[in-house]
Amino acid sequence: MAKAFALHRSENRSKGQVSVECATGSQEACTFAEEITSALKDGGWAVSFTIAALTGVKPGFLLMQRNEGDALPHVRALHDVFKGAGILLEVGFNPRIQEGQATLLVGPKP
Repeated sequence: MAKAFALHRSENRSKGQVSVECATGSQEACTFAEEITSALKDGGWAVSFTIAALTGVKPGFLLMQRNEGDALPHVRALHDVFKGAGILLEVGFNPRIQEGQATLLVGPKP
């Protein structure tokens, strides 16, 4: 719970649209993804939660935006908040993500 608390203590940071996703069949990852979603909502982020039929999901967290290059301000803020809570995120790019949105993929525990 301490990690979730740290996620919503980001009042001074840039907030934006975030989609939190986990893979079906990974109950622990989905439970943690729901906790992250709740903490982000409490912190004023525009966030959605999806349990998706995904395959090949690596353990840990992957934070993605649409285009390579400079990270969106809220992607940087989210990365910094997780880092401050001691949670390491991989960063990636996916052209299927809506412009201006971030996607946080929560995988199984490493």
